[in-house]
Amino acid sequence: MPRLRVIVACLMLALSASAALAATKPPVMEFHLQPDLSFALYKPPGWQVTAQPSGERVGIAVTDPSGGASASMRWLPVQGKADAVQVVAAQLQELRKRSGDASVDWVRTTADRRRAVAEVRFAKPRGAAFRARYYVNADATRTSVYVIEAPASDFARMQPTLLTVLGNVTLLNQASLETARARIQAAGGAAAPAAAAPMSQRRLPDGSASMLVPEGWALQGGKGSVLSTSPATDSGFSFASAEFWAQSRLPYFDGSAIPAARRHPYVRPIDALTAAMRQVGSSDFVVERRWQDAARAREASAALNRTVEMEGAVLRYRTARGVATRAFFEAFTLAPLPSGQWMVVFWGVWAPADRFEQQLPTLAKMAGSFRINDAWAANYVQQGLARLREQMQRTQAAMRDTAATVRESSMAAFQERMRSGDYIDYKRTSTIRGEQEWLSEVEGGVLYKSDRWGLSREGERVAEGQPFNYYNYQGDNPRYAERMTPVDATREVYERVYRP
Repeated sequence: MPRLRVIVACLMLALSASAALAATKPPVMEFHLQPDLSFALYKPPGWQVTAQPSGERVGIAVTDPSGGASASMRWLPVQGKADAVQVVAAQLQELRKRSGDASVDWVRTTADRRRAVAEVRFAKPRGAAFRARYYVNADATRTSVYVIEAPASDFARMQPTLLTVLGNVTLLNQASLETARARIQAAGGAAAPAAAAPMSQRRLPDGSASMLVPEGWALQGGKGSVLSTSPATDSGFSFASAEFWAQSRLPYFDGSAIPAARRHPYVRPIDALTAAMRQVGSSDFVVERRWQDAARAREASAALNRTVEMEGAVLRYRTARGVATRAFFEAFTLAPLPSGQWMVVFWGVWAPADRFEQQLPTLAKMAGSFRINDAWAANYVQQGLARLREQMQRTQAAMRDTAATVRESSMAAFQERMRSGDYIDYKRTSTIRGEQEWLSEVEGGVLYKSDRWGLSREGERVAEGQPFNYYNYQGDNPRYAERMTPVDATREVYERVYRP
């Protein structure tokens, strides 16, 4: 089983009114990537996506063609003092010009008038009654307007879907929104992130994995396990695993006696990850955000023929060297074997907390270039990249070159290692118990077992005494002239018995 080690992070764009919906199960969505790579988002199947450049205004709209519901984002030029209430009033004037009739149900604003929310009723040209909600954020650098609209009779039901769409919009290429970006910079906003360091494609010595690595960064690992760190070793990318031993379900066997074994009861993936990290000196863990991924867990379970749980998280922690660090991880656990052995496989990116956002473009490009000779593991990293890009949207970091995808390849090697692990576990624990199973070819695959007291056939005792016990019995069939084959003689014999 390869040893794999650390990766990947995500935060959705926060809307003040969507906090109450955080625990709601999201609707079914499909991924949409704009052809010019300017932005990406998730939307219900069949909905239309439109980019809306208009003079000094830019925006994105997602519309339901069948019912007229929509979710849109607009960035407006800054004019004078930032005042969200004035922006709401201007938006309502435009709405009345389009519909001819609009009434305000309520308006709420913060004391400094930088944030405002308004709910409006209006009629569309054919007389259909609609409701809309405006969310306005105004400051010295830009004004953002988020709008959701739906038929009045369907507004409450559609609201979670519309807010989910808005909450998952990710700007990938700021150059495609040049007007908005120029407006922010002209007003003294944050400058664009510095260009990423030059990268080159490098491969592990055993050829099991490869990726783009910035100049001066280290790359080490083997058998698919990868660790790439900056010269100061405070930032990096890793894909790795850690093994643990829980309580054994086998008699006369205790995994804690194995040298260097990590003894820990089975826990959820992120808890297992932090347990492994504590053993190398990390501490003071704080979970900013945590999520489960049941669909991908089912996919992994089918691929590995073993119970799998999967989680992701954005974490803050302190390294063994005392560096305050922020990171994005995704991890999955393999349920314990009868011997108590279980495993967490994880990948992630990390950097000092005060520079995490600035380094995300480099870390995302590294993750996007990662290749391992295992199709499912590669696809696992690729899916996690979607959440990493959402984190980049939140900080408005440039992501020009993060569209790289991880190609699929054979996952036979991974499954082969899993089967070998089952066989080795069976052979080791049988020896510890003092039992040996024998396969009778003459009797059509009947199993005999020698233990500390004698010989049995399919659970029925057939002979007792020293000649037939585990220590002395050599496999001679007591019924026929046949030398039986030990079940653990080879993995092929073991699989004939237990994997028909």
